[in-house]
Amino acid sequence: MEARILQLGRTFAVAVHAYAILDNHFHIVLEVDPSAPQGWSDEEVARRWLQLQGADDAKAPEWGTRMATLCRQPERLVELRNRLGSLSWFMRALKEPIARRANAEDDCSGRFWEGRFRSQILLDEAALLSAMVYVDLNPARAGISASATSSPHTSIRRRVETCADQNAPLSPLVASVDSDSLAISHLGYRDLVLWTASSLGRGSEGPDHEFPTLPAALRLLPLEPTQWLAQVVATETRYWRAIGAFEAMVAHAAERGLRWLRGIGTARAIAARGPGRVTWPP
Repeated sequence: MEARILQLGRTFAVAVHAYAILDNHFHIVLEVDPSAPQGWSDEEVARRWLQLQGADDAKAPEWGTRMATLCRQPERLVELRNRLGSLSWFMRALKEPIARRANAEDDCSGRFWEGRFRSQILLDEAALLSAMVYVDLNPARAGISASATSSPHTSIRRRVETCADQNAPLSPLVASVDSDSLAISHLGYRDLVLWTASSLGRGSEGPDHEFPTLPAALRLLPLEPTQWLAQVVATETRYWRAIGAFEAMVAHAAERGLRWLRGIGTARAIAARGPGRVTWPP
């Protein structure tokens, strides 16, 4: 699955920011740009689609014929552009081969995944970072590994092991779209993950000066330490369709014509939060 995520990140109009693959579920943080394929040439769209189907231009003798055939089908290319910019098609391309392989190994048929998928919009940089940290901490929190950086099949481990310049700005693991680097470095992100894990595991409380040395990344965010910890803990359970600061949540609800959006109350509570105990829920 890890290899498949990275492959699809090079095929679809996405940027892969974080992922964690556990025994019975997985999390992934994606940036999706549905408009990007509209700027790709017909040949680029055809090439990506054929590679998604398992074709290899270096090995398949029929590659040129299949490319030419696709490029002569404008209506088909319109459909493929839409698919390559679709989150739903990304998830289908990720999950279907895994399901088929698992069913073949178990010599059975039927539905492999419990459900389709659930997605949440990340409305600001703090929401993006908190979701990334939440995802990277999942295996350590579940007791699968002793620490976040040693957790198998996670983006934090991949960043630590494969990023040549840890001081470089934090960028997606793989991307097929333009994606701005975040204001912190790969090293700064690692420190933020480890500090968050340590603070939540210890049940940190008290004003800022009672915390151990704050990671540099946290000083760049509009959140106090206890607000940050509360945001990470709330990521999956206290929000629904969107995650962000209170003002961003209210604006997002208004844009969708909604008078209420689950999670607005959580965002308001985090904004008003003072020093106090923050731990993972049981």
